[in-house]
Amino acid sequence: KNNDPIPIVYRIRTRERSFPRFSKCHGYLEPNEEDEVYILIPTSDYWPRDPAEYAGRRHKVVVENLTVPMNAFKPKNKTKQVQFQ
Repeated sequence: KNNDPIPIVYRIRTRERSFPRFSKCHGYLEPNEEDEVYILIPTSDYWPRDPAEYAGRRHKVVVENLTVPMNAFKPKNKTKQVQFQ
């Protein structure tokens, strides 16, 4: 949820780019708007490394956000990648 009084863009990152996976990795939120992100953990057949390296370990997730000026470009389609020119 965006608790700020101005719009934000966000990005979700992990150390390992392909594990775990997310339903969306970035987005644009208006004030008081919220987004739902699902964490997707594929079967071990699709893990980029040996399952022993992932099983039973903590996987850190970082959510970065930037505030956006009110008069800035707003994306027409929020499901597409947010790009500022």
